[in-house]
Amino acid sequence: MRLKTYWHILSNLLTSPKYYLEILQTNFWLSFRFFAISMLILGITLALKINSRIIPNLQNQLNKTLDEVLINYPADLEITWDEDHLKYSIDKPLAISYPSFIEKEPQLPPFFGYLIPRDISIENLSEELVDESMFIISTQNLFINNLQGVWASNSLTDILPQGEIAINKDTIIDLTPKAKQELENLILATKQLSFIIVPFGLIALRFWMSFLEAILLLLFFKLNRLDFSFKKIIQLSLYLMVVAEIITQLTSWIYPDTQVSMLAPSYWIIFSYIFWTQRKKFSKSNIIPTHQE
Repeated sequence: MRLKTYWHILSNLLTSPKYYLEILQTNFWLSFRFFAISMLILGITLALKINSRIIPNLQNQLNKTLDEVLINYPADLEITWDEDHLKYSIDKPLAISYPSFIEKEPQLPPFFGYLIPRDISIENLSEELVDESMFIISTQNLFINNLQGVWASNSLTDILPQGEIAINKDTIIDLTPKAKQELENLILATKQLSFIIVPFGLIALRFWMSFLEAILLLLFFKLNRLDFSFKKIIQLSLYLMVVAEIITQLTSWIYPDTQVSMLAPSYWIIFSYIFWTQRKKFSKSNIIPTHQE
C-alpha cells in the first residue's frame, strides 16, 4: 500500500463518519492491508512505551526488592535444602514483611509470609497463623493463602532442585550483584525482542478481537433489519479497531496511571456515532466491492 493511499484512508477515518461506508466499497484485502500496517505501526509505538516506561519501572522494583532482601536478611539465619527437606538455623517462626512494591491493603494479611522451622500440614496449621500471611514455608511444604480462608499445599521436593543448597547472609551478599547482572541481561534481551513480538502479537490479537466484535455487529444489524454480509462487517470492524487502538494508546500516553482500557469503549462509541449520524445511508447502502490500490 502506498503512503498516500494509507494516509488518505486514515485521515478520513479520523474525520469523516460517512467515509466508513464509502471505504466498504473497496475489496477486503485493502482493508486487511490497512489494518495490518496500522497495527504494525501501533505495535512499534506500544513496544516503545513498554521499553520506556513499563520495563524500567519493573526493573527498578526488582532491583529494589533485591536490595531489601540483602538489607533485611537476618545475619543469624541459614536455610539449607537437604534434597527432601529444609533446615533452619532458627527455632521459632520468622515473619517476612511485604516488599515495598506491594501496597499494604487492609484486606491483606499482616505479613507477606512465614518461615516455620518444623514440618506442618494444612490440617494442623496453628490458628494464629491461618490469617497472618500470604504464604508459609515449613521444612517440607509451601502453603499458599487464596485470601478466602483456603490454603493450598505444595511439596518442596516438587519445587526445589535436587542436591544441597545453603542460603545465609554471605551467600545473599554474593548472589545479589550476580542477580542484578542477570536481570540487566534479561531486560536488554526483552527490549530487543519486544520490537518483533509486540507488533506481530498486536496484529493477531486485534484481528481476533475484530472478528469477535464483528459477530456482535452482525447481531446488531440483524436486529435493525440491515442486510450486510459478514465479510463487509469484518471490514468495518477492522477500521473501527484501528481507530479504537489509536485512541487507547493516546490515552495511555497522556494518562499513564489509568487502569481502564479504552479499547472496547472507544470501539463502540465510534460505531454508535457513525451509525446514528449515517443511519439513513446504512439502511440504503448497497455495497459493491471495487478495486483500490
